Parts: sequence; structure tokens; C-alpha cells
Amino acid sequence: MAGESPDDARLAALAQAGLDWLAGDVEELSRFMAECGYSPDGLRVAIGTRPFAAAGIEYFARNEPQLLAMTANAGIATSEVMGLYWRLNPGGG
Repeated sequence: MAGESPDDARLAALAQAGLDWLAGDVEELSRFMAECGYSPDGLRVAIGTRPFAAAGIEYFARNEPQLLAMTANAGIATSEVMGLYWRLNPGGG
């Protein structure tokens, strides 16, 4: 996408990895949706948007067991997710 920053591209990729992880665990997906305020239809509409991606990063940043499992599964360094989270939330989240 034109004008996309490296953080935007990485945010989208990490959000997709998170969504892939959540899709494999219906209970965890339900927790994510409840915590972030998504209905099933709302989730379908939100996927691919920056607010959805940021919500996913925040969800994993605040749920260490899920963060560790998702990043291990996807081959992503947890520090990459947390670094992006802190760049998105410079005031402390």
C-alpha cells in the first residue's frame, strides 16, 4: 500500500499472525472479541483495518501466555510485538 510505513506493514503482518492464532482457539477468539467489543459481524468488517490490528497487538501485549504461544507458533520474537505495542502506546498503554 502506498504511503505505508514499516510499522504499518509490520502491524498488519503481526495482526494477521494473531488472528491466525485466535482462529485456532474458539474460546480465546471469544475472549478477544469480548475484550475488544467485537460482535462476529463487527469482527468480519474490522479485519484488515488499523484499529483492528492495533487492538490485536494490545490484546496479545496484555495476555502474556497468549503472546508467548502465538509468537512461538508464528516464529516471531515477542520483543517485536512488544516493541510495536510500545511504539503505538508511547504513554504507557
